[in-house]
Amino acid sequence: MLDALTQRYPWAKQTIDGYLASMIDNAVGLDGVEVVEADLAFVVGRFLGEDGQSVKIDHRSLSGGTRRLAAVLAALLQPAALSGDIPFVAIEEPEASLYPPMLGALYDALAAAACNTQVMVTTQSADLLDNAAADPAQLLVVRDDGTGSAIGPIDQAGRRLLAEGVLTFPELPRCGEMRPAPSLAGLDLLEGRE
Repeated sequence: MLDALTQRYPWAKQTIDGYLASMIDNAVGLDGVEVVEADLAFVVGRFLGEDGQSVKIDHRSLSGGTRRLAAVLAALLQPAALSGDIPFVAIEEPEASLYPPMLGALYDALAAAACNTQVMVTTQSADLLDNAAADPAQLLVVRDDGTGSAIGPIDQAGRRLLAEGVLTFPELPRCGEMRPAPSLAGLDLLEGRE
């Protein structure tokens, strides 16, 4: 994917490298290496060496977090998503294996990708929500209510805590106050309406 981006969408590859450089100390970027005869592809990292020159780091020496970050960014900026041929990208726990200070830029990358395609993220990380641009209106909460999973926007109590400044967006789940609003169908049944 990184190789395809370099050839077809160099600006997208530069964007990925820019995110990496902002999130990982001494990172310059990542490159895809394809070995056609072996039907093999892997990632090589580029980092600044002590002399200030770019040094290539073998994929086996890259951390799991760096490889995962590369995969998330490549999924968000893949050519088919940029062209609209992939209308939906879903990523489960994109913050896994990443240090919390990296998550602000990751959130920005997720939000920017939503300009090209619909992006759905599942997470249990309050740290990912710790971003000034995080919009509670774009969030659906999933919670097991004992009879199954309830899904919905943040309930009225949670919205009030946010609006009154009692809790911040990331504090809401940390305090156990992030719950889904009751579904309208459920309310109608409780009130005897059909």
